[in-house]
Amino acid sequence: MKIIKVKVVVEKEITYDICESLLENYDSERELAELIVDDLGLVSGGIEFDAKYFSVDGERVTGSVIEIYQEGEYDMYGGPYTPKMSKPIVRVNGQDIFDRVRDAFNDYGWGSDMIDISRTDIWGYVI
Repeated sequence: MKIIKVKVVVEKEITYDICESLLENYDSERELAELIVDDLGLVSGGIEFDAKYFSVDGERVTGSVIEIYQEGEYDMYGGPYTPKMSKPIVRVNGQDIFDRVRDAFNDYGWGSDMIDISRTDIWGYVI
């Protein structure tokens, strides 16, 4: 039996606009955008991340189309105050997958009232 190793390079075309005030733990907008892209498997689309909302839409490496949106107080972390977040919209090929995202946050130890959809490192694997 022969084993063939193939390295596949996927070209990505992603636009992003990320509010500078949200980069406290990152060196640049690009660094944060690349993490989100990797977590979600994006190959094309856009990311918008402001102090009041997080939005991603695009195509994944699998060919599926994702739509993600949540309003919230993304600039209010860091104190005894729990930021208010709306229920996120998370769709893959038009199908709502919120329940799977909520389960991922519960597994992580965050309650349903603490879902911050911008934390793609917590839930990105479910899609």
